[in-house]
Amino acid sequence: MIRIYITDLAAYNQAKLIGKWITLPMESSHLKSEIDELLKAGTKKCKDENSPHEEYFITDYDKTSHLAWIEVGEYTDPFTLNSKLEELESLENDILEKIDILVREFSLDSNNIDYLVEETDNLIEYEEDSIKEIAENYIEEVLDLDSLPNIIRNNINYESIARDMKIERSFVEIDGKIFEYNN
Repeated sequence: MIRIYITDLAAYNQAKLIGKWITLPMESSHLKSEIDELLKAGTKKCKDENSPHEEYFITDYDKTSHLAWIEVGEYTDPFTLNSKLEELESLENDILEKIDILVREFSLDSNNIDYLVEETDNLIEYEEDSIKEIAENYIEEVLDLDSLPNIIRNNINYESIARDMKIERSFVEIDGKIFEYNN
């Protein structure tokens, strides 16, 4: 959910603030009628009955944290924004959270929702508490530690391996959770 404050541009240019908070997503026809109603009010307030107001812009917005990656600007088209939010509204919260991580942490393009949904399959959430623990589990999977001499087994530097894994692979830690993006 995103709230946007739509302002009548012609009224604004006449030093009159005529605006309205609108919560998206909503039916497209309802959004159009909300904007039309706003512009009629601006036309009436400015006594411009002979030249109805037609232009508007976004002067403020309020977004929920998991939608922080959605760009909203003065001249963002509210209908395009509404369509994107309608698409997102149908998704489950865990998918939305993963999309948020992919866009903010791994810089994926936020304009293609279908692509982002597909890419959530490539975002792995680990149950381990640290990348060091992931490194330990990885080494145990790929090596038979019991077959190694004690001098080697006891000197494996898991912290160094974890650091290298973090550099070579796409790990990110968010709110105590560890994610890896395998693209």
